[in-house]
Amino acid sequence: MRLTGIPLLVLTGAATLIAAAVTVYAWPRGGRPRRVLTRTVGVVLVEALLVATVFLAVNRDQSFYPSWDALAGGSGAGDATPAAPHQAERPPPVTGRFGPAARTWHLAEPPTVVTPADYAARPDTTYPVIVVLTTHPGEARAAAQRTPGVVTVVMAPTAATSPTALAGFPAELRRAARAADQGWALVTDPQHQALAGEIRGADHHFGPTIGVVGAKGWAAALTAAAEQLPAPLTLPLQP
Repeated sequence: MRLTGIPLLVLTGAATLIAAAVTVYAWPRGGRPRRVLTRTVGVVLVEALLVATVFLAVNRDQSFYPSWDALAGGSGAGDATPAAPHQAERPPPVTGRFGPAARTWHLAEPPTVVTPADYAARPDTTYPVIVVLTTHPGEARAAAQRTPGVVTVVMAPTAATSPTALAGFPAELRRAARAADQGWALVTDPQHQALAGEIRGADHHFGPTIGVVGAKGWAAALTAAAEQLPAPLTLPLQP
């Protein structure tokens, strides 16, 4: 189960209710030693499950840990391909920076922002943007971490995702990352190609080209899209 998924949250919440009901049922039953044991175990278990449920609910909303790998101290792309030795010191991608407004986009999981390797070292630079629409976000995140010079946003749309639902996305992205004002690219899997066309037609931030991932995979598709975008722009010094 995904750490930010509804099934895990529902399972933990149900376990909390069941543990509470069993504790209440067993509270007055048995001799004194048994009552002390069952009450202690029951209260501790209910408290632990309640804390876990609250954590999962908050984490789903804020995406502090977008994956089990991130919870364990990894970069957050749990199914990403391990980095080569010369990439080992690359800082982790920026993830989960969108606010509560992202919930209105009707995505299957919180969107992920992946920044280029030099992002932190260039605080005065804005970057071109690639927006990815995919059913398998883990594969796209892994490829995005190896795509230089762009900020990549990986989204997993659902049937309810639409250009109208995503109307606030450009403003949210500019709050989440140093993104260029326009000329963004869309890269999509075949399942979301129609949605990509609708988004491009409804939002002036996107350029005329839509990339579709092919047999060569996400790395090739993202690289091809990045080559069509302008270079990162260093902002003029403010007086």
